[in-house]
Amino acid sequence: MPRPRKCRRVCDYPQTLVFAPVGGNKQETLNMTVDEYETIRLIDGEGYSQEQCGRQMEISRTAVQLVYASARKKLAKVLVEGLTLSIGGGDYQLCRGDGGCRACGGCYKYAISRKYEKPKGDGIMRIAVTYEDGQVFQHFGHTEQFKVYEAENGKLSNDMSVISGGNASGGKSVGKFENDRSYCQIKINVPSDGIYDIVIRSMGIGGSKENDIYTDGKKVGTFTSENNIFSDYTVSAVSLTKGDHNIRIIESWGWIELDKITVKTGAKISNSTYNVTSSLVNRNATANTKKLYSFLKDSYGKYVITGQQCDGGINGNEFKAIKNLTGDYPALLGLDLMDYTPSRTAFGASSSAVEKAIEFANKGGIVTFCWHWNAPTEYLNSTANSSDGWWGGFYTQSSKFDIAKVMNGQDAKGKKLLDRDIKEIAKQLKRLEKAGVPVIWRPLHEASGGWFWWGAKGSDAYKKLWKYLYNELTNTYGCNNLIWVFNGQSADWYPGDEYVDIVGEDIYPGNHVYDPQVSRFKQAINYGSKTKITALTENGCIFDIDSAVSINALWCWFMTWGGEFTVNGSNYSEKYTEKSVIQKMYASKHSLTLGSLPKIY
Repeated sequence: MPRPRKCRRVCDYPQTLVFAPVGGNKQETLNMTVDEYETIRLIDGEGYSQEQCGRQMEISRTAVQLVYASARKKLAKVLVEGLTLSIGGGDYQLCRGDGGCRACGGCYKYAISRKYEKPKGDGIMRIAVTYEDGQVFQHFGHTEQFKVYEAENGKLSNDMSVISGGNASGGKSVGKFENDRSYCQIKINVPSDGIYDIVIRSMGIGGSKENDIYTDGKKVGTFTSENNIFSDYTVSAVSLTKGDHNIRIIESWGWIELDKITVKTGAKISNSTYNVTSSLVNRNATANTKKLYSFLKDSYGKYVITGQQCDGGINGNEFKAIKNLTGDYPALLGLDLMDYTPSRTAFGASSSAVEKAIEFANKGGIVTFCWHWNAPTEYLNSTANSSDGWWGGFYTQSSKFDIAKVMNGQDAKGKKLLDRDIKEIAKQLKRLEKAGVPVIWRPLHEASGGWFWWGAKGSDAYKKLWKYLYNELTNTYGCNNLIWVFNGQSADWYPGDEYVDIVGEDIYPGNHVYDPQVSRFKQAINYGSKTKITALTENGCIFDIDSAVSINALWCWFMTWGGEFTVNGSNYSEKYTEKSVIQKMYASKHSLTLGSLPKIY
């Protein structure tokens, strides 16, 4: 699912904390948390979209949806029943007054901080490219001479500042990219049509940051700036035609110092990338599981398997909308074992995901499962039906479950409950095995982000949990229908080749961003020592299939998330992927849909 950020940032405390009906007879008071109030202020008061609200508050779109829905429900109850509304508490952090908020211009702390800010001056940014006789060359081996672009050769937004000193090239960098208007643009010239890599050297201010890079108005990637240290990040395989191009860095999270950009020769993904010789890590895998894995290996690098997360299965809104638009269904159905977790069923949650999977498999489709694993009820911060309660019990912020203590033997109670949950999920997986359905199994996903409890205590605890889960499901319960997908999003969190069949990346690049995400693809293929299949296990936008083919970056499959990423009600939504892009994907000879899947088993 779309990742939540680690905190909920609020611009300032509400000016009014209690609202009461005139002449009301009821004494009951309903409390709205400060972060719930902030979603109302931003979305309904300021006209923000949910995506913009998420960026402002540093939380995910999904978290915004949950918090906003809770706030609106409380408002409705107050209005309909004539209750008193109080505002207070919640999980939030007030703006620190340095401009990090996208809309804190009216915040008194921001006004004070601006008073003492360094005066702005002409920006200096450096871009290093291979250069000789007035011409930029496509590879560094041609010449030892580099050209550095100073401020007078580029264009900066008026709000940018020059930062002197430190370890930046030439002793100066550009910052701070603090609002929507912030940018730095440099014109370059390349001598021929080709594929280029763009290396961004930057440093995060107050933590690691992510920001966007565009060429000629088209987003080509997102780069990471490490906290308080200048480091390089390569946006790979950018296609450029001969001539002039504008490179522009635009604020997304903002708050970075930008040192320089290097443009150098890139290359297509090597065909050897797709030469997977590994066998399944579980030697006792069922015949159907082996057949599915063999099919994935054979198709990898030749085709992209179309996928869609859809709780309703083949008859769900997302699948029906795609069928109506493209004439075919996705080949891969994404489902979640979340509502089989004991700490959810205890509050009335139920699921038919296993039945949906069997139905789709019987129609010739492929099934993948993730597991938003709720922390045990005893460890939840709240049992309310809200994002902070049991409903969002898989989030770090929603529980006190310490997986490091559990895995180190310091929490016997937690270990017992962990085993209880695994046993219940094993039961559901065995139902699928009995029905002959192999599962592309993606547990413990997005761990390195820290927003889920299984990633909250670092990589060591996570890897112990991964290995323990593998051994329990494989050896204790004999779940032999699983193809194990590591989706930890970092090489440091990789548990080892002997526990992983496939590597997955989850990428939500924004609206109408159709780049094949080659940088993340190249990152993922190098996690292990053995060549593994690499898949786009969650995505917001569908990438452009022609662009992917042109640079030979063929993810094994993509898995578009459900809800607003695909539909508006029962109709297809173009909010993230325009109709023409998904139609081209489903019609491409390089993609596999349900109708074009061969008989696998």
